[in-house]
Amino acid sequence: IRFYSLAYYFDWAWKGTTSYWRVVNIPNAALNEQTPVLIDVCYLNTNFSFHHIKEGYYKLYLIHFVTSLSRGTLDLKVKVGNIVVYTRGFPTKEMIDNCKRFNQELKKGKKEKKSKEDNDDCDDEDSDEDYYFRDPEGLYNQYLCEFEVKDLDELQKNEGVTVSVEFFHKDLDWKNGWYIHGGYLDKTY
Repeated sequence: IRFYSLAYYFDWAWKGTTSYWRVVNIPNAALNEQTPVLIDVCYLNTNFSFHHIKEGYYKLYLIHFVTSLSRGTLDLKVKVGNIVVYTRGFPTKEMIDNCKRFNQELKKGKKEKKSKEDNDDCDDEDSDEDYYFRDPEGLYNQYLCEFEVKDLDELQKNEGVTVSVEFFHKDLDWKNGWYIHGGYLDKTY
């Protein structure tokens, strides 16, 4: 069973301010929904949640993209109800490298298809600036963590609990270059 949560539908600081955020359509976005892109902001507090989650084991994935030239760091927390089950800094170098490699593979496949159709000779390499100034070919599904929802009281067993993913600023340095689409939970038991 898979549960999606899309960041576009949640409120956060400066979401409606076009000098800080823009909204784009990315080809492989979950449910073909729009993706918020961070242009430049120093105070950042974004989140998305999954509601009515029942007991079981879950894997959490972040649907996102981070450019090679992104600036700033955030703290990321995953909570089941009020209990923090995962925390880390965001983005890591590994996340940036994964996104860049993923985008290059998508572009290469697209160019190979176009080359077969048009017999064009295409360059597969892009500079880091290209990743900053152009939207990516797709969003990357980044595995974050695995956790168990258990020991629920009777009301929670009927209603389920909320699993939230929260990003918040570590400092007031400027941050940019992040596409935060949302995430999904895969129930593994």
